Amino acid sequence: FTPRIAAGIDRFYLAGITSPTLPFSPSPGISIPATGTNDIYLLELTSTGQYLSSLVLSSNHADVAWGLTTDPTGAVYLSGSFRGSAIDVNPDPALTHLLTNAAGTDLFCLRLVPKPGISVSQQGSSSPTTTESGGAAVFEVTLDSRPTADVTIPVSSSDTTEGTVSTSSLFFTPSNWNIPQQVVV
Repeated sequence: FTPRIAAGIDRFYLAGITSPTLPFSPSPGISIPATGTNDIYLLELTSTGQYLSSLVLSSNHADVAWGLTTDPTGAVYLSGSFRGSAIDVNPDPALTHLLTNAAGTDLFCLRLVPKPGISVSQQGSSSPTTTESGGAAVFEVTLDSRPTADVTIPVSSSDTTEGTVSTSSLFFTPSNWNIPQQVVV
């Protein structure tokens, strides 16, 4: 079996199989063990190859990932086959969604939609503080996934006597959602 790869928006995806005799470690401290004969793994990596997240699909027999692709919205499509009574296809480990199989081998196609959210990172020093004598903290904000419409994020200070912000809002579109926008405090 050859691993599958697909390019997404600012990231790429890798799907393959892992087994109890061959656990998979995509990054230091991250282990993807198999519980069935062969389990399907799906890795989400940055465009530079850094690990972001993973998903394991497991039944009590051999599972195989056959296809992997993405669409312009950032959704990921994984197709494969499984044997055994059921396979859990819910990416949330706290929830279960079982596809059942009466006998033999069944096929599936799974669509994973990116979760909306924002990422904030501080530029410069490691401490996001300002002082009474001045200084500024600079933050960069991006959306975690491409929106379907324009997004406005209000920005404010909870105490303007202690600090003010450089802008009252950030405006993201489907074409600039992953370009960092700065807020200076």
